[in-house]
Formats: sequence, structure tokens, C-alpha cells
Amino acid sequence: MAKSKSVTEALDNIYRAIGGGAIGGGEGSIEFPQLANGPVEKVLVFNSDDKIFLNVDDPNAPYFHSTGEGILTDLQGHALRGSKGLSSLPLTNPKELEDALLWPPVQQKPFNKPPVDPKTTTEIGFAKNFISFGDAENSSLATVGPSLAKILLLKGGGAQFWESSVQAICEATGKYEGARGMLVFAGTAYFPSWPASKDEQIKLLAKGFSARLVRCFKLVLKNDQEPGH
Repeated sequence: MAKSKSVTEALDNIYRAIGGGAIGGGEGSIEFPQLANGPVEKVLVFNSDDKIFLNVDDPNAPYFHSTGEGILTDLQGHALRGSKGLSSLPLTNPKELEDALLWPPVQQKPFNKPPVDPKTTTEIGFAKNFISFGDAENSSLATVGPSLAKILLLKGGGAQFWESSVQAICEATGKYEGARGMLVFAGTAYFPSWPASKDEQIKLLAKGFSARLVRCFKLVLKNDQEPGH
């Protein structure tokens, strides 16, 4: 890269280097080839702004779900028009909301040797997700896998909510038809006021809340796979 002649030009070059062009490919791009490992892996990274609800129609089988039109954006916030997202996460354990407030214990050193203490990280649910990119090829990716949620109480009575998931591709269409690979995502929500009682917490979540997610797919297209896999 040539030497910048001004502060403004330097800032523009930094913007292009971190996602405005050099890595992400410019506005609306979600492909990040520099993050791939090997000659055939594809990497997609993007945001989504989801509205999530806790469905309690059946109190014995509650689940989180979302349905969003046009929710995907590139990492600079430019909308991917026509995109769509669907998700569901059953709460298989009634204690999951309480357990979300508990954090893992300090691990025994060194970190490059066992043992591993997984307390408060094993009560996880299994989620499924569907992403439609809204492109001319009608491309989509569907995934399934485990999710883990955590809640941190904040000064002033609010709460920060996180959910992360690691999922495997189970279906794909359009330019991704036959693709295999993995999705990881981390989503967050902020609640200015977090109720003390479990019943009020459930009511709050059932009303729906906004979450911002960053999603990363690492995948291999069908033409680069050994036949039969």
C-alpha cells in the first residue's frame, strides 16, 4: 500500500484494509477469503439484527424463536436486501434461565493440559437456524447444533444477555447447494431493567427483544468435496 499523503487518506486506507474492500470486498460483501484455511474453504462473515421471542404457549415446552425479513448486514452495517432468518431454540431444562446467571469456575493450570472443568457450561440447548441471502440464486444455509446462554447483571438493574452456538450445515441451496461446513455465532441483547422474579423474566422475554449477532460460516462447496460425502 502506498504511503498516505494525509490523515484523511490514512483513515480511508485503514477502513478499506479492515473491511471496506481489502478483506471483505466492499459494500455488501460477506466473503472473507483471507480467513480461509486451505485452497477450497469459503468463509462468510456477517451481522444480523434479530427480534427474538420466548414462546410459552405450552409452559412445559417453552422455546425461543425468531423470524426476520431483511435482517442481514455486512460488517459495516449495509443491509443485504431480501435476506431472511429463522431460528428456534427449545428450553429442555427448566433451570436454564437460572443457570445462565452462573459462570464457569477458574480452570486448573496449565491451559494446554487436562483436566477441564465444564461446570455451568453443559446445560445447553440445541438450536436450528435458517439463513436466506436473498440473492438471484436463491441461496440459503440451514444449520443445527448446541447453544449456550449467559446473563450478566449490571449496575443500575439492567442485564447483558449472550447466546453463542456452534452448528453444522444440514441443508444448502443456490450457490451453496451441497455445501458442508460449520457455523459459529455470538449474539447479544441488552435489557435496561432485568426483573428479579422468574415469572417477570419470562414475561419480559415473551414480549420479544432485539438481539445483534455476528455469524461466521466456514464451508466447502459441493464441487470441492469427495463424491458421496
